[in-house]
Amino acid sequence: PVPAIETLSDYFELAELITEAGFGTVGWRGHADSEWRVDSGLFRVAVKTLGLSGTDIPLENHEKLARIMDLNERKMLNAVRLNRIGSERAPNLTDLEIMAMLQHFGAATRLVDFTRNAAIALWFACREEPEKDGLVFSITMGGGLCGEIDSYEKSRESINEILSSSDCRLVAWAPSHLYERMRMQQSLFLISLNQISSWGSISPEPFGYVNQYFRAFNAIGVPKAAKPHILLHLSSILGLRPETLFPDVEGFARAYGISHVKPLVADGLDVDIGDDGTLSVFLSSKPNGK
Repeated sequence: PVPAIETLSDYFELAELITEAGFGTVGWRGHADSEWRVDSGLFRVAVKTLGLSGTDIPLENHEKLARIMDLNERKMLNAVRLNRIGSERAPNLTDLEIMAMLQHFGAATRLVDFTRNAAIALWFACREEPEKDGLVFSITMGGGLCGEIDSYEKSRESINEILSSSDCRLVAWAPSHLYERMRMQQSLFLISLNQISSWGSISPEPFGYVNQYFRAFNAIGVPKAAKPHILLHLSSILGLRPETLFPDVEGFARAYGISHVKPLVADGLDVDIGDDGTLSVFLSSKPNGK
């Protein structure tokens, strides 16, 4: 089973084990629902186009999915450059820069969002779906499974060139200069050829669990009962809140959209409303009554 945490301390102990056992940079991704797959938006569009399910894709459809993804990707790149969408510099932007810009504003691209910060991934795993157990994925670069774009020259290649020239079928890229939100969230994008598995479409490798043995891919469970306490501690101790992680108006507005509304009183938390209208949230008990 996936090792599950109850406290922030539990999480950092496991994150430390993953980091120390690895052989390179670690990327992290938080899922508020442990049943969610790790798929790019472009992959999900291709699956929907063929009328398939992400969990049940016959082998004969894999090439069709790849072709649909390539076609949609090329269509977006050409449209942005031709119409100078988003910037007068659009014709001179690289494939990665254009895809990152489109991803930033909600388009379905080949990029899969990760972060270099384990605490930020945990925040995303806790913030939504209060009735669902969450999951934090980690991936370690190097070791022949996941490469990194670590030079300016490499970052300027087309996406097809990057994927075809890499020794790895999965490549990570850190956009350090495009948008403030990416900087605050320490964004790391993963790009891959279609490698369909039971948990996603970025690698056929199984996930390992840090209490058994190390793999390049690991997972940490976040029980729903622990989410309110962990979220409170991430805010009060590490300062992780919507206003710090979403410094731009568009991102901040999304963070406070209707899909993110949750009850003021969650399991294990109490709320006090003062005479001046201020809200105070505090712990009433520990998860599971312990």
